[in-house]
Amino acid sequence: MQDEEQIEITEHKIKHLEFIQGIIERTVKNSFLLKGWCLTVLFALMTLSTEPEFSKRLFYAVVLSFYFLDTYFLYQEERFIDLYNYVRKKTGTDFSLKVKKPSPKALWNAIFSFKNAFFYFIIALIVYFIHF
Repeated sequence: MQDEEQIEITEHKIKHLEFIQGIIERTVKNSFLLKGWCLTVLFALMTLSTEPEFSKRLFYAVVLSFYFLDTYFLYQEERFIDLYNYVRKKTGTDFSLKVKKPSPKALWNAIFSFKNAFFYFIIALIVYFIHF
């Protein structure tokens, strides 16, 4: 073995990491559900729309609102991943689920994340071509 930093693993630390992992899983699940709800709401509005100009604005408002909500969940996911890594490396545990102070860089990473931006950009393009 090399002289690397030894990380103390106890039952309490494992339980703490499981709590954090559960939160991360819920944020990922919520993000996935938001994408499904975005499509559901858009298709429902498309079937009920009568005025093309008003419905186009409404569609873009729906896409943008779901995009920002999804970005929030992605941002929270990144914050809890950072907390997970912090708890994993530190010695001992206090079972705190308090995340670090919000960082502007993490927020910008969430806003311009490829997985969110690509999905909602494709949806916006579909809305544009349907009403073109």
